[in-house]
Amino acid sequence: MKRKFLPLIMLFSAIILMSSCLSSNDEEITYNEDTAITSFSLGTLNETVHTKASTGVDSTYSTTLDCSGYKFNIDQANRIIYNQDSLPYGIDASKVICTIGSKNSGSIILTLKATDGKDSLAYYSSSDSLDFTNPMKVSVYSQSGLYHRDYTIQVNVHKEPANSFIWQSLPSNSKIAALRGMRAINCNNTLYVFGSNGSSTVIYSTEMTDGRTWTVRTPNIALTQDAYKETFAKDGYLYTLDNGVIYKSADASTWTAIASTNVKHLLGASTSKIYALTNDGIVSSTDDGATWSNEELDDDPSLLPTQDLNFYCAPLVTNKETNRLLIMGNRSESSYATDSVAQIWGKIEENGTLSENQKWTYFYISSNNLYMAPRLRNIHINRYAGDILAFGGDGIGANVTKGYAHFYMSHDGGITWHKDGNDSIEITVPDGFSASSSSFAMTVDSDQYIWLFCGQSGQVWKGRLTNLGWRKEQTEFTE
Repeated sequence: MKRKFLPLIMLFSAIILMSSCLSSNDEEITYNEDTAITSFSLGTLNETVHTKASTGVDSTYSTTLDCSGYKFNIDQANRIIYNQDSLPYGIDASKVICTIGSKNSGSIILTLKATDGKDSLAYYSSSDSLDFTNPMKVSVYSQSGLYHRDYTIQVNVHKEPANSFIWQSLPSNSKIAALRGMRAINCNNTLYVFGSNGSSTVIYSTEMTDGRTWTVRTPNIALTQDAYKETFAKDGYLYTLDNGVIYKSADASTWTAIASTNVKHLLGASTSKIYALTNDGIVSSTDDGATWSNEELDDDPSLLPTQDLNFYCAPLVTNKETNRLLIMGNRSESSYATDSVAQIWGKIEENGTLSENQKWTYFYISSNNLYMAPRLRNIHINRYAGDILAFGGDGIGANVTKGYAHFYMSHDGGITWHKDGNDSIEITVPDGFSASSSSFAMTVDSDQYIWLFCGQSGQVWKGRLTNLGWRKEQTEFTE
């Protein structure tokens, strides 16, 4: 940049000289002493874009980005100017073209940092490029030069790509390694792992922010080895089904019997109902399983999954009190050996006044759909980044997919499933991942971390898309 260095005293001298000359004409000059920085905006900046070639090799290229649309907040009380929405990763903040506006045409002076650590002063010019890699002090002077306000301008740039996924390996756990099957649940910011030790269901827990220290939960009832398959969380409570009785707990230790039932499997819960499978189809309950109502199906109940069961619920952003529901799993290996894809059913659940009860719809297996969910042993699904994420072990029946080779993500409510994410998100299996094909669990916590718990190896993994962890700053400020 072309710098115009100028001591402040020259500014003041010029103002005094002008005042002296004008006074010779016996005219009184009145200065407006009120001033402030009233606006700050960016121009077009240089950007280095990180991409991946078709061969999978990382590469970069240089381009420019119009940053005029990024809003800058001006905190007049604390004299801070900053952008709440950080500029994209790769923006060059060392050569920034910006526009600064002031009240009553106040003069703007920049405090520039030299490489030797000494400060220098310069008039602001909208044509000069400025280095905002570090916060910059800016002063605005009144018309007389007698009064000024100092501000700090901070141009925030993301230090990591928006959609990069980072896995963290936590200490392996021998208790989890010994489980023959398991299910993980996030409830009240505590992670619970329910699993079979071969004779009963055991329960371990850790705080959502931990993952290293585990607590053994000793239930006040004896849970059979398959009870872990029936667990889910609703409204801050844990539920399970064992020997025809539905139990409820706030801490996985003290369980209370709330209903006896003849349902075959508990599936999960929406915001208003609990859903279950019977020998004849799907049922729902609004009173914690005391009574059940039959759900309508649009196809043959034989197409319902009976093992590796998953239940998904997500609120619709377009309709109040409305949820998108999904049931996903596999049919019996012995009875349906030729199945190659998972069985999926969906429903729009409406809970508003005068709403209609919609049917469950079978997601028809079409040869035209090249991206159907594979039939994987012990498949798990979770809601993540607004989509549905699936992960599972070896293919079963007619499916020969290698276990835990890919995550699968659906952006259209479960119709199509794409390996390792979608067009904007890439989630790959962590290096060194190892788990038994039949003993594995996945859940997502309130901070949007994906947790993986691995039977046989005892591995514990957590990972998150970087942008889901970005802090949202205070809103805007006014003068």
